[in-house]
Amino acid sequence: MNTIKSIIVALFFSLCFNISAQKLTENQKLKESNRVRVYSFEELDNIQMMFQEGMLEMELTNDLEEEYVNLIVAYTAKMSRLDDLDNAYTKEEINNYFLVYLDKIETQVKLILSIDQYKKHLMSFNIIKDSILLKLLEV
Repeated sequence: MNTIKSIIVALFFSLCFNISAQKLTENQKLKESNRVRVYSFEELDNIQMMFQEGMLEMELTNDLEEEYVNLIVAYTAKMSRLDDLDNAYTKEEINNYFLVYLDKIETQVKLILSIDQYKKHLMSFNIIKDSILLKLLEV
């Protein structure tokens, strides 16, 4: 189960999918060509490790960990596509959508975690969030 969760988290933080070109439809190829890479693979690895360490510190049950990861992945998948070339969002629009998604994550995470787990979530997730916000300023 941890292997599956690690794979899900890796996909989430990679902000890109390594899909074979032969298996992509024309629409998927176009979407992939419009993807903007914000982080290097080394940076993504570091973020993934930080996220994993934060989850370990929260001491989540298997079911709660699955729910937590699914929630994070659902919104961050949307976030990862905000700066795609085909969206044509302004920098301000990207930042606004990003903040809206962050607020949705925080609202829903707060409902499923204990107070202690939520505090630990904030400690690790805020570091990741701040890193992303800084990257958005650079783009």
